[in-house]
Amino acid sequence: MHVFKELSKTGLGPKLYGGDDNYRLEEFFEGRCPNSNEIKSNTILRRKLATHLSKIHSTRVEKLEKSPLMLQILEDGYMLTVFEEKASKDIFTLKEQQKLDEIMKLSGPNEVDLLLQVLPKN
Repeated sequence: MHVFKELSKTGLGPKLYGGDDNYRLEEFFEGRCPNSNEIKSNTILRRKLATHLSKIHSTRVEKLEKSPLMLQILEDGYMLTVFEEKASKDIFTLKEQQKLDEIMKLSGPNEVDLLLQVLPKN
């Protein structure tokens, strides 16, 4: 509830009308969540989501431990290196290889550069 209150105050989440630890009454947003195909195929949508998530993750919330683990992983390139190494092995079915190729497209250098730009540094 504590994090939700902070996001509500900053306009990054629905308005909080009331509640306690057992319930909350919040603003209703008309709409729907994009499906995975929409996110995969729409670079603009992916980047808007990344930007909004960076704002959420950079919101200061008292008494909340935050460490920049994802930033460290992206900066050192370890995740991509390991993924590329494992994905290049000839042990996957055609369908599995196609999924791995999709993930690699979404994890390419351009996407990593964007994430490094929008992730909070402190």
